[in-house]
Amino acid sequence: MKNRMRITIKERDRTISLLSDDVTHITCSGYISAVYTTDGKIYRSSKLLKQYEEELTDDGFVRINHSTLINFSTVKNVKIEKNRRLLLNDEQEFIISRSKIYKVRKLIK
Repeated sequence: MKNRMRITIKERDRTISLLSDDVTHITCSGYISAVYTTDGKIYRSSKLLKQYEEELTDDGFVRINHSTLINFSTVKNVKIEKNRRLLLNDEQEFIISRSKIYKVRKLIK
């Protein structure tokens, strides 16, 4: 059984602690990261995506493009050949950048 890491998110006036298994993906726009959960909630913080990536890489998260970190356990389908698409269990679709495709292929095998 894998270690269930905790993710701490500091929003303006509160601190939220989530299990990494409860997070589907994390996106970043500028200096604001958005953490998406399996129950549909979104938490925003000023923590950089790079910091989340460093914390969560060993827990099954992979950076698939410049602004997206995915919990690979929530991936439903990956289409690498032509359009480099990744589909989550909740039907959200993401594009895998050319520079990150090797990481995704490594996780598939």
